Amino acid sequence: MSRLTILARFAALIAIGLALEACAGGSSPRIPASADFNAAAYRSRIESIISQWDSRGGSSIQPPAGWNRRVPGEAAVSAAWWGFNDRDSAGSLQAALDSGVQVVLVPKMPTPWIITRTLHFRSGGVELLLEPGVEIVAAEGAFRGGGDSLIEADGVADFSILGYGATLRMRKRDYQKAPYEKAEWRHAISLRGVARARIAGLRIESSGGDGIYVGTLRTHEARQPCEDLTLQDLEIHDSLRQGVSVISARRLVIENCLIAGTSGAHPMSGIDFEPNSGDPGFTDCVVRGCRIERNGGVGLLLVLSKLGQEAAPVSVRVQDCEIDNFPIAVWLHGLENRVRGNLTFSGNTVRGMQLLRGSSYFSVVFARKP
Repeated sequence: MSRLTILARFAALIAIGLALEACAGGSSPRIPASADFNAAAYRSRIESIISQWDSRGGSSIQPPAGWNRRVPGEAAVSAAWWGFNDRDSAGSLQAALDSGVQVVLVPKMPTPWIITRTLHFRSGGVELLLEPGVEIVAAEGAFRGGGDSLIEADGVADFSILGYGATLRMRKRDYQKAPYEKAEWRHAISLRGVARARIAGLRIESSGGDGIYVGTLRTHEARQPCEDLTLQDLEIHDSLRQGVSVISARRLVIENCLIAGTSGAHPMSGIDFEPNSGDPGFTDCVVRGCRIERNGGVGLLLVLSKLGQEAAPVSVRVQDCEIDNFPIAVWLHGLENRVRGNLTFSGNTVRGMQLLRGSSYFSVVFARKP
């Protein structure tokens, strides 16, 4: 059965879900940070960086005396040192990311950091820190391309985007009308084939595709999934297509995230594990301590019909989550190609329908906490 046929059969249910979402309204409270990497430690780190600049006669807004844009020997820089333009600061942010310095701080300014084009991580080893209160916002009328994401990283390793109390915001409603062409790939953060990365603390709003896209990097030799990726302490609201799309991943952790209010383009899920044809699939993936609610489609969706028999067995664990999504909370399908593996649930609270059926090759396990 094709994906379109399946979605058509459940169109009425999805319509009901959208109506219930609209009735629910309101916003959810900010969730607490994880114990091993938290907001207090993050803010202390920022203060430490700024104090070093202050001792040299600089600040997060003005560089220390003697600094130049080649930044030889710098341990940390501020994006504001390249200038701030309240109509378009994409050039300054990109220059800071390209500077070769390990730590890039984005300071809070009187107005948001407006950008007119995608910010790229071109090399690994970069830690992007957003001060509390920072907003990076897509400019009105920009991001015309169907695949224009706010932030993008392809094939890079050992990097992070950290922003407790900071916001990334796109313009979902603008993208659904002229002069924009219809598309569902204007992601807030697009990751393809990245390794050893962490995205933490951000609020991500109104993406024109997915809040976060976890994809495969295609090369002539192979398809490289994302590996050792942590998505932590995030609030993802009002995405067009999915809160998080996972196309292929190894050792992915989605932890302590709030994912809500996805609507506009099918499947409209909170989290969707769904490979493209020929992708490696999902190994040692964990969704832990998350709250998934009020999404227009399915709360947690796994569509495995395009996963080939050559792929490694699927291993996904959902633990200590609250999934409150009507009419469908959890849906697993696409096992007709003898997909191998297991989906394990432990300690979750689920409100809404659970459409879960394994096979002789694929197990759905309800386990106690490890």
